[in-house]
Amino acid sequence: MAEVDVVAVFLPKENFWPLDSYNIGIRPLMGKPIFMHVLEHIHRLVGIRRLKIIHFGDIDNSIFDNIAISKELEAEKIGKQKEKSEIVESIKNSYAGKPLLVFSACDLGILLIDNILGESLKNAIYIDTSTDRIIGLRLLIRSSQEKPSVILVERSLENYTLYPWDFLPLIQRILRLKMSGSLISSEAQISSSANIIGPCYIEAGVKILENATIKGPCYIGRGVIIGNNALIRESVIEANSIIGANMEVARSWLGRFSETHSGYIGDSIFSENVHVGAGFITANVRLDRREIKVRWFERKIDTGLKKLGVIMGSNVEVGIHSGTMPGVLIGNNVKIGPGTLVFNNIPDGATMYAKQHVVFLEQRS
Repeated sequence: MAEVDVVAVFLPKENFWPLDSYNIGIRPLMGKPIFMHVLEHIHRLVGIRRLKIIHFGDIDNSIFDNIAISKELEAEKIGKQKEKSEIVESIKNSYAGKPLLVFSACDLGILLIDNILGESLKNAIYIDTSTDRIIGLRLLIRSSQEKPSVILVERSLENYTLYPWDFLPLIQRILRLKMSGSLISSEAQISSSANIIGPCYIEAGVKILENATIKGPCYIGRGVIIGNNALIRESVIEANSIIGANMEVARSWLGRFSETHSGYIGDSIFSENVHVGAGFITANVRLDRREIKVRWFERKIDTGLKKLGVIMGSNVEVGIHSGTMPGVLIGNNVKIGPGTLVFNNIPDGATMYAKQHVVFLEQRS
């Protein structure tokens, strides 16, 4: 297998609200940072001889410890005032004449690469891919040379912007890539009446109670509790979360320390430390079945998705018998009172309650 040098660039936080409590590339997915899934995918296609990580100093370097897929590893902190063009020029000068793959560490679009062709040119790596295969995600090969020694793969800021809802179909792709079979820890406690169907990865310390059903592909992280009669379908439940009795979770990603009771969560993302009370329901389909639009600050954006629930930031508390309409974004450190149906986005730090109009009728003798 041919070997290349790889440079992973962690860009500053940008269009990921309400998921931007830190760089999206290091957010845990299936128990490891997202960027590691990208690197592992590249490693299956071409050997990684040297890995260089460039980031802006707001990431703890320990996140890069114990990366064992390359022979050499270097992490470089740079200032946020450094322009992208400077970074690109520096990379090209450092690696001129060597096979090199450069990508943005938060660009999961690179998972669309199914084949890397480098045999015809010894000093070049070419990427064979089509555009718009998943909601307009594109990989662009940029070079001024006819036969370049450096191929730069990056998101085009002029033509394409990554939004938080774009991660839902990519999470499904990661599940399909990773889940060729089932792996159930011997330290998981699974009731004899529970049903495990299809490829599932169930970590140590998981408890799956009576009559619960897990339909793969699914990932259930360390210490997760799945309650009685719960149904989990094509979803990722990260470590130390609780899925209550009679709750259905479908095609969703629930971050660490999430807690739910009864209800329905579909095509949604919970960041971390999200707690929703009993009877919580996400609407994930429009009544007219058309594609869902999201209110993004001052404009509406067509997501290209016909199913999209809610995207919640970290440290959100939701009272009982509450719900969200399709495509709602809820910020970090938000409180939502009981009996509240959320129609619009909620900013960071807000508290929202529904007002009730109570009428007392006089009793007739």
